[in-house]
Amino acid sequence: MEARYQEKSMLTNLFTENKLWGWFGLTLITISIGIILWSFYPKDESK
Repeated sequence: MEARYQEKSMLTNLFTENKLWGWFGLTLITISIGIILWSFYPKDESK
């Protein structure tokens, strides 16, 4: 007996069926994380 169950991931589905929105979403998340990390970067306070 062989199992024929295949789970369909929503993330994989997003990239295979809606490539534009998948890559747009991934890029948006990456840029957002970069902005959040950049906000913690120490700034030069000397004037």
